[in-house]
Amino acid sequence: MKNVYTLLLIILTYFIFWPANSCSATDVWVYHSNYDNVDVFLMDDTLTHGINENGRYFQITVKEVRNGQLLRTVMWEYEKLKYESDPWRYETSTMTHDHTCAVIAPDHLFEYCMNWLGWGYTIREHWYI
Repeated sequence: MKNVYTLLLIILTYFIFWPANSCSATDVWVYHSNYDNVDVFLMDDTLTHGINENGRYFQITVKEVRNGQLLRTVMWEYEKLKYESDPWRYETSTMTHDHTCAVIAPDHLFEYCMNWLGWGYTIREHWYI
């Protein structure tokens, strides 16, 4: 009888702690900026994508870390306008939100997300098309 209680306790413990151990969110190191001495980690559970009136887009939040200390989090939004000849554009949560910028190669964050989404791109004269 003691063995049955022990087995039930083990099974119950497993099911209580199992959901906490199944979390799949990960911070993925993407690159180091020598200019700012900052490591950039993307928060893979924040990647969203879709299609809106302008075309395809995706959003991702990153952490900027220096010497193991979190400096800030920044949301990036990339969008591809309807016209194939237009370059991909981006806007961040630190920008003034009245314009976007063309994505210039190499952009490690852009490339990681595009590969994860399985979306293709080409580089033409330093622009992602």
